[in-house]
Amino acid sequence: MPFFPLEAPVALDILANILPPGTTLITGALRHDPTLPPGSPITPETRTLNSILVLNEKAQPIATYDKTHLVPFGEYLPYEKTLSAIGIEKLTQGRGSFGTGPEPRPLMHIPGLPPVLGLVCYEALFPGMSFRVTSIPAS
Repeated sequence: MPFFPLEAPVALDILANILPPGTTLITGALRHDPTLPPGSPITPETRTLNSILVLNEKAQPIATYDKTHLVPFGEYLPYEKTLSAIGIEKLTQGRGSFGTGPEPRPLMHIPGLPPVLGLVCYEALFPGMSFRVTSIPAS
């Protein structure tokens, strides 16, 4: 979703009305820094994350994953202050760079599935890096 669905109640209401009962929706989406206190203003400095959202049939979030390995010049500009000062920008639209999710990567817990690791785009190219995750609880 090329917008911030968790900040768009109308979009979530529409999803809740079209998702069949018992459905779990797993989708890519943008979201702002989840550590912000509720009601905090969104500013240009607020971290934006490239995420996986898992929504239940009522379009309520039940799991999330925030991308940790970003595409240079696409999702972030290396040496951003220096390069942007001389007119170099990242190749994608949108102001500023994406922020990174937490490491080690948390596993997502989705009803009906074993714990799963989210991989977004570029991260799938480096599977060796994908295994630095939080520990899996013993069964």
